[in-house]
Amino acid sequence: MKKHIPQNWLYLPIIILLIYFIIRLIDQSKLIFLFPLDFTNDYSSYMAQLFFLKECGFHAACHYWYNGITTFLLYPPGWMFFTYPIYILTNNVQISTFISLILMFIISFVFIWIIGRNESFTKIERLAFFLFYFANAINIGNFIRLGRVTEMFAWMLFIAFAGFILWYKNHKIDKKFIFVSLIFGLITISHQTTTLISSILFLSLFLVKKSEEKIVIFGSFLISLLISSFWWIPYIKSVGESSMLDYTFTKWLLDFSGDKALLNNLATILLSIILLTTFYFSWKSFNKSKRELIFFSPILLMNLIFVSRIVIFIPVLRNVAPDSFMMLFMFFSLYFFFKTDFDVYSKQLKKVILLGLVVFAIGNVFISLLFTPFFIGYTDYDYETLELVSDVEGRLAILNHPTSYIKAYYSLIPIKYNLPVVGGWSDATVSREYNLKWKSLEETLKSGRCDILEKDLEELNVTYIISYDYSCENLNICNFKQLKTAGNGCLVGIN
Repeated sequence: MKKHIPQNWLYLPIIILLIYFIIRLIDQSKLIFLFPLDFTNDYSSYMAQLFFLKECGFHAACHYWYNGITTFLLYPPGWMFFTYPIYILTNNVQISTFISLILMFIISFVFIWIIGRNESFTKIERLAFFLFYFANAINIGNFIRLGRVTEMFAWMLFIAFAGFILWYKNHKIDKKFIFVSLIFGLITISHQTTTLISSILFLSLFLVKKSEEKIVIFGSFLISLLISSFWWIPYIKSVGESSMLDYTFTKWLLDFSGDKALLNNLATILLSIILLTTFYFSWKSFNKSKRELIFFSPILLMNLIFVSRIVIFIPVLRNVAPDSFMMLFMFFSLYFFFKTDFDVYSKQLKKVILLGLVVFAIGNVFISLLFTPFFIGYTDYDYETLELVSDVEGRLAILNHPTSYIKAYYSLIPIKYNLPVVGGWSDATVSREYNLKWKSLEETLKSGRCDILEKDLEELNVTYIISYDYSCENLNICNFKQLKTAGNGCLVGIN
């Protein structure tokens, strides 16, 4: 019988992480009452797209952003579909988003609990698995504070997907394997990079199965693609014409300048080492089984490609954000750790593990407090802006806002005021020329080039501008009609 890690070793880390996890959830619940406008903010993008799903439809023309977009052409709709019924019931995107966030944590916990039961983890180990995975500094920052809910939805599904794959690793494939196709199909319409990272588990299972089962696995993969093709076929057709593939997200793996960049890179290296170490001891618990090594070899190979930074030079993989790799490695590091027979560790290593568990919990809370701000309320400029927006009746541009995130406003204004705006969060869906024009408006206004500003505003169909301080003076110089002022802000109409 496998000997479990002493359960009392997990009590203190669980208590620390659980308390901090609850504190962050309570703090983030403020978004129910206050639409987030600060810079640490992806929530506003997804809330706007949830609103567009209701008001415009799926793959439909939508006039709220830019000069119009086609909804979900380049962004996956999975989380929006999941949250849409809640939105219909509440008719409030902020409440719906927070309820959705809580539901995803609950469902993820259930999936981890089921995996833990199948893998003979104790109840304490299952709770620890959940908290180590979701209550660490990275995921509190990404999922609770930043609000990357679409990616979180995909990783929630990944847990279920991984649970099935791990089960069928040691069991004959049967008719229930159809759930693997359905879950992976849902991942495919939920987040592109999570789909790419998750697909490696099909290969893992394929490598250890017999010929007839290999056919079923390959067939299941094709079924997943078929049921999700309503989204990914239009996506593939459109992505080449967009700027989405211009970004090499892995390039920051070579950036060690600044405290945050250094910390991020050290975290990637440390996690890669932990994955290899935990796998070795887990493998040792299985008497260095060749089958276990073959099954997990694709994950280990991906880890080596990642930690060596070779990933930066590999097409497609270089477009995957490092956080996605880290989510995969984090999951399997925890899986290997709790699968290991505790007796394979030496006495010295057992002491390191005990200390490491406590340091992990305290360190993550400290790092989170240091780098992840709590919910930020409105500034005076924000209240002034909202007062001015109430008088707008056409397409709006907000220029030179000194304290908050303009893109967040470009989500709030369609939702709360039913008004179109000059920008948005889907830059890749519009032409490069349009992007250059709307993003250069602020500099054009600062420089006082009235003729160019007027021409660009006309081409962008802007009929109202809100701006602040010296920019209001520049707008007066350009002879735009001032309609209203509020504190340091002003509203002007474009003839």
